[in-house]
Amino acid sequence: MIAKTDQLKSIHIKIDKSGRVVIPQEVREELHLQPGTTLALELETDNSIVLKVVQEEAEIVYENGIPVFTGELLDPNLDIVEFIKKNREERNKQIWDPTKYND
Repeated sequence: MIAKTDQLKSIHIKIDKSGRVVIPQEVREELHLQPGTTLALELETDNSIVLKVVQEEAEIVYENGIPVFTGELLDPNLDIVEFIKKNREERNKQIWDPTKYND
């Protein structure tokens, strides 16, 4: 059962006899959780448990002097070419801000 509000999602899950819980598919898809994703379990003072995705550092290797990302994309639907293009445009606007050079 998933109760959804603007700020909170509450999901009721059960612990199996081995102490495991299953994160529902809807949540895994929304958070782009893949097998092998590391989660941090935090115990709160009110006896609640919080699971947070551990943001692992992306591995960058150099091939022929060019940095190459070897990690996995968190969003499988991401258009990486469009993402790079957008970020380059934003960076160029910051670097080449025409208001800095007006006479």
